[in-house]
Amino acid sequence: MQELLANFMENAVRFEQDSRTIRLKYRLFVNEFDGIELHTVLEAMDVAGILDYSLAKAADLIIKHVITPAVNYPSPVTFVEDVNQGSERIADAILKILPSQPIV
Repeated sequence: MQELLANFMENAVRFEQDSRTIRLKYRLFVNEFDGIELHTVLEAMDVAGILDYSLAKAADLIIKHVITPAVNYPSPVTFVEDVNQGSERIADAILKILPSQPIV
């Protein structure tokens, strides 16, 4: 059960290093399970006692792939959020790290 929940979390949060992007999916698809909502997975992880570990793992990846590159980037950066609305609810959200444009 814990492995399945971990697979859902890996599917929910994606780090794309090349494009400096974090993608968060709200409806998850893993194996034969289709359309499970992220909040349901988080609640199940809490019941199973593994929510803290999973959130700590996600936080470590955010520090590694977002915070550290932003701090070490040669010029100031901007974080841009893009939310993709599905038919009824938010389908996914994207956070991009972009170089700041100089103020003219």
